[in-house]
Amino acid sequence: MLVESLLDLMFDVFCFFFGDVSVPDFPDEVLNVLLSIEEYLSSGLAFVAAYTHLPYLLTLFSIALVVDAVILTYRIVMWILRKIPLISVS
Repeated sequence: MLVESLLDLMFDVFCFFFGDVSVPDFPDEVLNVLLSIEEYLSSGLAFVAAYTHLPYLLTLFSIALVVDAVILTYRIVMWILRKIPLISVS
């Protein structure tokens, strides 16, 4: 609840400062490419969903992302510790 309130507050502040900024429309060629990419992704997801249980697959994908984030964090922390000459972490 607290996180949602903070995100709402940040969104309101962002809209207050940048609400009047007008952004030009995308060219038609770019929109066509984006729509075709969206169509390819949705058809690929439908193909995968036909052969697997999609919530199970999404759970496995989430776990893989968390494990990858932990490994990346470990590598960054070890890199920082190796830069400190007094600790001598190898």
